[in-house]
Amino acid sequence: MAVVQYSLSKFKLIGVVWLNVDGQLVPFTLDVMQARLDWRLNSIPNATVLLACGREATSGLPANIHYIVDALRMMLPFQLYMQAGEFSNSYGIPVEQWPAEPFLIFEGYVNSSGMYKTQGQISYSLNATHWLSDMNYSTCLSRTVHPINANALSNSAAIYGDFGLTPSFVAATSGDEFFTQETVATDFWGVALRPWLGQVTAQDILSDPDDPLLAEQAPEGNFNYEASRALSRFEPLDGAFYRYGVPLNLAEAQFESNLEVGQAIADDISMETFGNLASHTLWDRMVGTNSYAAGYLFCVVPMVQTALVVPFVPGIRGIWQTIYGEEYELISDDSRNERVMRAMRIYGGMGDQFGAFGLQQGEAAAQDTIGGAFTNPYLADGQIAYRAAPRWMSSIFNPDAYGQDAMQPSGFMANVLFPGAGPQLDKPRPTEVRQAARSLLNQFAEYAYVNEVVKGRSVTIQGRLRFDIGPGSSVEIKLTEEKFVDLILGDVGRNSVFGQVQGLTHLIDSQACQANTRIDVGWIRTPVENTLDGTSVDGSPLWSTNWYGCPNVEGFDPNPELPYILGWRQ
Repeated sequence: MAVVQYSLSKFKLIGVVWLNVDGQLVPFTLDVMQARLDWRLNSIPNATVLLACGREATSGLPANIHYIVDALRMMLPFQLYMQAGEFSNSYGIPVEQWPAEPFLIFEGYVNSSGMYKTQGQISYSLNATHWLSDMNYSTCLSRTVHPINANALSNSAAIYGDFGLTPSFVAATSGDEFFTQETVATDFWGVALRPWLGQVTAQDILSDPDDPLLAEQAPEGNFNYEASRALSRFEPLDGAFYRYGVPLNLAEAQFESNLEVGQAIADDISMETFGNLASHTLWDRMVGTNSYAAGYLFCVVPMVQTALVVPFVPGIRGIWQTIYGEEYELISDDSRNERVMRAMRIYGGMGDQFGAFGLQQGEAAAQDTIGGAFTNPYLADGQIAYRAAPRWMSSIFNPDAYGQDAMQPSGFMANVLFPGAGPQLDKPRPTEVRQAARSLLNQFAEYAYVNEVVKGRSVTIQGRLRFDIGPGSSVEIKLTEEKFVDLILGDVGRNSVFGQVQGLTHLIDSQACQANTRIDVGWIRTPVENTLDGTSVDGSPLWSTNWYGCPNVEGFDPNPELPYILGWRQ
């Protein structure tokens, strides 16, 4: 079936680079011929644009780029706009309401430029990186120090101010203000993690009195203002407003049980010493190896003007948008599973945390103990996978609950041997905490199992230019079937797949007036699998508010009436 070209028949691309003229940023407009925009989940987007060069045929004047080519420098602010021209109709009905004015489709910084020639056509190539790269600019603790640092810097960072304190003490006392049971339960990102990272970036901790470069003062100060600026653009905007994101609030079952999940997370992240931050960028800590995202089950979704921190739930059943067969012209399925997996086991975290064996807070007690388990009820055979629980989940037992009373010579507590020795314990019994922890770890085991089973399945589609689907969005893809087979089988046939967008690429050619969007969708499930335990889930084991998706460009929300207007759906 042919793709219905109903969006636009004419459009224009406009580039704007901001030049530094006598200390002031001045905008300069560029004529853009082609653009490629790449967006991926948990990644910093990038853009490649081709600019007109040579002389204009009508006026004979040089193209805009020739006036500023010598002034281009790395990390100059850059914006890319799209101007919608004439609208196309489908069945005589205009169905797309594009903005009347130019709208922003990319914002960031120039990071390279140069000449480009292909098949006899010469143009000027400009590469840009998204403004999220501000979070990857320097070490978390000082904008003047490169993140590839020697380990020796860790000590000076951890014991700054010559306090003579241990790194863990400094970090824990710094985090206590932000990480509590209440703040983590309310919105872990909005009222705990982001404010804490904001404080970390607001001070220049790394210093060396013998290095004159570190003594220099930048106009804005030596604090990491690039990372701080990027943090301020994340939702919730103005500290309270979510438009496309959702708060990371604890699931009610975890908050009201005997588990102190919020406190366990607070204790865990407070152990993040300044020394650990000294050789990492803020972006490394957010989404890199052993990052906050991996440990606390969230992901970063880049958008044009903002970014989201949302629950990451591979295989979630709800959807943000349905993509119909009429909307794409190419589909490629690369789904594979190397082995059959029947069950997932989560080990660690079920031993004691009372400090009796010299264990440090935050370390799993018994790594050979199974803490959580999930077995696919629809498989009779297959392999078992074992995974370690996140560090905070391995520390559900709060040492403070019992250690203080146990260590005080005069603070004897009643027990089974001496029931009258002292007051009764007013805290949850270890067996109660263990049972609650078992429930959480079982849910995490199912979460990990579903991710492992479906992560190797992917589908790529390519079709019309669209900005209503962003990375991470949960989608349903309607498959195009041969008409007579469809009539015979009806709903029995494999007529759709479900998955989540791993990334997308916009290819826009303003000269040829051609544009398309390629969408890479992962964690693929069939309609039946999207209803079964073991291949899909209703939500996160940790966070209570589900997130299903967002547009790539702010304002391009899905139009629920479109399929009915076009006759795709009755």
